[in-house]
Amino acid sequence: MAEKTERDQFDDLTPGGERRGVHRAPKRRGAGFVPFAWAALATGVLVVGGVGTLIVTSDSISMKDFESIFALPTAAASATPKATAAPTVDPASVVNVLNATGETGIATAVGDQIAAEGWTVGAKSNASERA
Repeated sequence: MAEKTERDQFDDLTPGGERRGVHRAPKRRGAGFVPFAWAALATGVLVVGGVGTLIVTSDSISMKDFESIFALPTAAASATPKATAAPTVDPASVVNVLNATGETGIATAVGDQIAAEGWTVGAKSNASERA
């Protein structure tokens, strides 16, 4: 339960009267940004310094490791790779054709088309649900 206290000088304040006691100024807009900026700067300096220290003191890490990770592509690297093996159709593969469009006859038409191209067609049906 709250205890009742005796009235004092602060209970007799009138609106617009003389101010008494401790007053805080309102917070400035963006005042929280300055500590965040200092913390971000300190974090960046510590990370860069830590990585630099690891590179200098470690025998297993070198700048060549980072150069290979962050290397810029060269003209030879951007060339189109050549295929090493020709793609083939496995005659044992079975392809099921399911129609989920709501229109009838599409599964049969597509199944006939891919069968003409050499694929072995299993089921040609409507899908039980749409994904």
